[in-house]
Amino acid sequence: MEVTGAEHQLALEGQAEERDPAPQEEPTGSTPLGPQEYLFLTNRYNLLEIQSSGLLAPVEAFDKYYDDLLRLCPGRVVLLTGPVDPRTAALVTEADDPGAFPVILQFTARRTFQAERLEGDEQTAGLTDSPPAALAVEGALAVGDAVVHFRSDAELTEHRLSSYENVAHDRFRYAVSPWLFAGASGIAGRLTDWLGGLHRGPDLGASFRRCDGLGGSEANLANVVALYPESVEGYATVLGGGDPGASPAARSDWPPWLNPAEVLWSQSAAPREAEPRLLLGLAQALAGVGRATGFRNADVLSEARRIALKGRPRKADAEAIKTSMDRVEAVLDTRADLIVDDPGIPLSTARGGLYALLRPDPRRLLTFLREERPQDAWSALTAGALVGTLVGRRRLDVSLRAAALDRLLARKAELLLQGEPTDLDVETETLRDDAGRAASRVVFRGTTLLQVELPAPSLVDLLEALDLDTEPAKPVALELARTLGWGECVRSTVFLPLGVDSLRYDPAKKAIAFDFLGNATVERRIEREHFLRRLRSTPLPEELEDRLRRMLADTDAAPAADPPDADGP
Repeated sequence: MEVTGAEHQLALEGQAEERDPAPQEEPTGSTPLGPQEYLFLTNRYNLLEIQSSGLLAPVEAFDKYYDDLLRLCPGRVVLLTGPVDPRTAALVTEADDPGAFPVILQFTARRTFQAERLEGDEQTAGLTDSPPAALAVEGALAVGDAVVHFRSDAELTEHRLSSYENVAHDRFRYAVSPWLFAGASGIAGRLTDWLGGLHRGPDLGASFRRCDGLGGSEANLANVVALYPESVEGYATVLGGGDPGASPAARSDWPPWLNPAEVLWSQSAAPREAEPRLLLGLAQALAGVGRATGFRNADVLSEARRIALKGRPRKADAEAIKTSMDRVEAVLDTRADLIVDDPGIPLSTARGGLYALLRPDPRRLLTFLREERPQDAWSALTAGALVGTLVGRRRLDVSLRAAALDRLLARKAELLLQGEPTDLDVETETLRDDAGRAASRVVFRGTTLLQVELPAPSLVDLLEALDLDTEPAKPVALELARTLGWGECVRSTVFLPLGVDSLRYDPAKKAIAFDFLGNATVERRIEREHFLRRLRSTPLPEELEDRLRRMLADTDAAPAADPPDADGP
């Protein structure tokens, strides 16, 4: 036997097009593996955790672990290159638990990485073209496109009957391949000796959990973005690894300080401004003392306040943090009533933290946001990010993380844990159908990650964008001012014929009366500044808005005329 510490470099295939794999059970017969395909041997209990994250990771990353090959080489992932023999398969099972049967994940390498290598046999040892028997890889590997192989139909059926909210069976392809478990290589003894002799890899436990919190934050944010379509551009910027504060398109509709990767992963020095300071405090408090103490509100808030005020913030920022946190504590202690968009909480981050602590479950938070619909979208987005961080991507219900988005987040986690850049070409597109309905979607290399229906623009939005002195907006604006009695918004000019007989005051109508022979001409125009101020501050009756919206749409068919003189405002 020859064990070499030489680095084995897997070829970079490149990012394949993301897709939603259809569930399938495909007997693979005895087809040999492709040149860049690798196998991961484990038991069906560990498989559930791998399926929840879409990642192969060292033993330290598992929340609940059952013995397999990973225990022999902490800090590494063990890959095989061919069918396993029964003795090797037995290394990942428990004799007294028939439910802990072996399974094999077959996947294709998507990036270049380095690994220790166990040679296949003495004859091929040292030959560069010979395939190794096993590899030990540092870091994590995304396996969203893996095929999961079972020894029998019965074991496949048993696994399918395992129903968990955070595991989606239809996101992996299943196959019954008994030949993969009946190899003749007989490397069990060599394999265990080799793995036991490797130096320990880096402990990724803490990094993996931080990465899982980041993935949960970005996954849950997608659900809140669906409630606030104007934030789609900012979400795409964050998802692609960009800085929302530096993106002109995202800046106005996304909190410039809400960058989960910066807060949860980079963990840089405390920022100067109050909002990002408090976000850092809340996120670290929830991930730290929150989990350690069972999420007692008093402990979380005390730690969040301590972190946010650390490092001498500016006086105004410190006062805003203290005022906001005092009010949040009062609401949570029932000393004050909950008020959505509470003006007594000046920081959006603090409002979001309050919503997150009141509704720490993702579904309950979404229900709260749908029903209460905070006008401060930044606070709602912050709440979504914090709750996602708290739950983590692995434990987040699969119905709350779309398959394509989940695979992208697993890919980002792989890159982060490897120390590689996560700048991904995530873009946004706007779609419109023949009926005029519009949707905005977030896209990665042709695959839709999130699609949000855009609300039809309100009458206010439509009129603000149009010239109120011309068709089609002018007759609609005049009709609106006439109906609601906005006299100060309309300027009228009356053109009289020659030969005016008299000008007098009519006390009955409290108006100036002109007596003349002939016809007068009246021109009306909208005083734009007064009109828009009224328009923005006055809730319009639904029936009136619908009627005027139809009037605006019909102007091409029948140009509207000014209202009759007698009906003027």
